[in-house]
Amino acid sequence: MKRHLRVDYSDDDALISAMIVAAVGLLDPAAGGTLGRALRPQTWELQLPSFYLDTGNEPYRRFDHDGRRSWRDSHSAIKLPHPPLISIDSVTYDDEAGEAHTLIENTDFRVIGKGGRSSQSIIPAPGKCWPAARWQPDAVRIRYTCGYPAPAAAQGETLAVPETMPQPIHVWLKLQIGAFYENREMFEVAQRESAATLPDFITNMLAPLRGYV
Repeated sequence: MKRHLRVDYSDDDALISAMIVAAVGLLDPAAGGTLGRALRPQTWELQLPSFYLDTGNEPYRRFDHDGRRSWRDSHSAIKLPHPPLISIDSVTYDDEAGEAHTLIENTDFRVIGKGGRSSQSIIPAPGKCWPAARWQPDAVRIRYTCGYPAPAAAQGETLAVPETMPQPIHVWLKLQIGAFYENREMFEVAQRESAATLPDFITNMLAPLRGYV
């Protein structure tokens, strides 16, 4: 990042690191960002009152033997927000008697689209269906890790921008951090906000990467 900013001294290292955090926070959901895509490794827990609740999760599309598309409730896909998915850490639920159970990946369920750019989902394993859960807000709990692997920080920087992120995100972050840095000493709020805001044609690069669930 310092090379992009054309900075070859250490006086502003703490400031640049803070600006990296600020820019990433504009996008990363862990910091309240709006991209809907996890930029750094982070753990989330999706809580649902049922495996079958209509919360925007659609049944997984599959084809009958005659080639026609059909919808099967027993194969309902549960979409996981904030791609890309790194791993499913646990899937637990409380049955109708209130007893907790744990589902096993590739035995009770499997992951659809892992490693892809769009949202990943879990569906029951072949021959299985989702179990009945006790009706309560957190009856189903899916804990998972998502994001892009964080690289080691360069000398003089406490944080680094993951190189494995899609290039439009990488470019946007560099330009946004550059705008922060170039306008770091402006004191008029309106002028500073205008100078540090990237034009729409740059922000629009992120549109195909926004995560919606």
